[in-house]
Amino acid sequence: MVQKNEEIISQKFHPMQDPLSLQSRANILAALRHNQPESSALPPLLYFPQAPAAELKEQFIRIATGIGSVVLTADTFEGAVELLQNTIKPGQKVLSTVPELSSDEFIYPGKDQDPHRYADLDIAIFKPLVAVAENSALWITDEQLITRALPFITQHIYMLVDISVLVADMHEASRITGLESQKYGFGTYIAGPSKTADIEQSLVLGAHGPRSMTIFLYGSGA
Repeated sequence: MVQKNEEIISQKFHPMQDPLSLQSRANILAALRHNQPESSALPPLLYFPQAPAAELKEQFIRIATGIGSVVLTADTFEGAVELLQNTIKPGQKVLSTVPELSSDEFIYPGKDQDPHRYADLDIAIFKPLVAVAENSALWITDEQLITRALPFITQHIYMLVDISVLVADMHEASRITGLESQKYGFGTYIAGPSKTADIEQSLVLGAHGPRSMTIFLYGSGA
């Protein structure tokens, strides 16, 4: 009687051992494979007409300042660099990931990827590849980051943004960053300084990351 019960339990909890169960499973899977819907290509993404550059700039600045960033404008890259230099205080530790800013006044460490080296960093400078007007998000990849922790471990972020990389929305940004010619191992959008709104329903900047973001927007029309 005990042996009979064991056989029943074995069949109940190990149905795959039953040839009939195996055949039933095979029949079900075969039926599923046979009744697959016809494959269809993904629909093309919708892209909307770009607004004039002046409108994109106005929207970008409005959104960026609304989420805590500071935006300064200049006609040229050199003018933006001059504005940037005027904001740096004596004694601050500044790291530039922009090759044009690799003089003695900036730390330009090459490819040192140890994030511990930057634990006491005051300012990190980046040059985004794309700037999105609808949410002020700035796209940078591992080519600009040096180490992935860099834009999050620094106290302050400086962004040198060429107005020519400004796009209207994430649809257009995704079209650019998704091109097969854009090869990168890691990329991220960053919009404004670190922020949280879960403390007594108040917006707190710098709670768990950079305390500020300053954007230097330059180029014709800036």
